[in-house]
Amino acid sequence: MRDVNVQQDKQRFRQNQEKLGSILSYEISKTLKYTASEIQTPLGTCTLNLADEQPVIGTILRAGLPFHQGFINFLISLTVLLSPLAAK
Repeated sequence: MRDVNVQQDKQRFRQNQEKLGSILSYEISKTLKYTASEIQTPLGTCTLNLADEQPVIGTILRAGLPFHQGFINFLISLTVLLSPLAAK
């Protein structure tokens, strides 16, 4: 990511930061503790592993926004998957 030629292209550098955020959030999700829970879906019941504690993420510097967005992109897919549980 710090290559002189790559760094000249701001959009590519931003995309690389976003990808790195997604990869790191995936790796961090492996270290979380999960509990198996049964949920009701339109097709029947399903066992789903839910995180015991919800992660909190934030960014301080503007340069960290693409990195932060990579985390959000990964975690939002989990939120969309788990959104029916919020109604219970």
